[in-house]
Amino acid sequence: MNSRRPPSRKRITWSFYRRWRSIRSGRRLGGRRVDRLAELGREYEREHGLAAGRQRLKQLIQLGKRYEQEHGLAAPKPRRKRTGDAWTEFVIALARVVKPAHRPAVEQLAAALRPGPTGLAA
Repeated sequence: MNSRRPPSRKRITWSFYRRWRSIRSGRRLGGRRVDRLAELGREYEREHGLAAGRQRLKQLIQLGKRYEQEHGLAAPKPRRKRTGDAWTEFVIALARVVKPAHRPAVEQLAAALRPGPTGLAA
């Protein structure tokens, strides 16, 4: 299928067209990002007096990312913060969806795992 034109009108639906447009715009934005990183990679080479490498585009992208880091152009990727114990969170979520016959036992286990003066994990 050609990525520049949508498929023929016979087979097209509105949901397919919207998905096709979003994929196409994503590719366009990704291409812009690659072009920008290559441009920054060339700037990095000029700054540091480096010669061009063999795998040109890959190297330029890596150097562009390094240039962004050195000059503070790109914000660091946010990392997830751990809010608590994964096992405790799992048991609490399980207590919400377990069958009613088993719910009291799972809720008792969840209460025992909760941090606090009455729980095991203090």
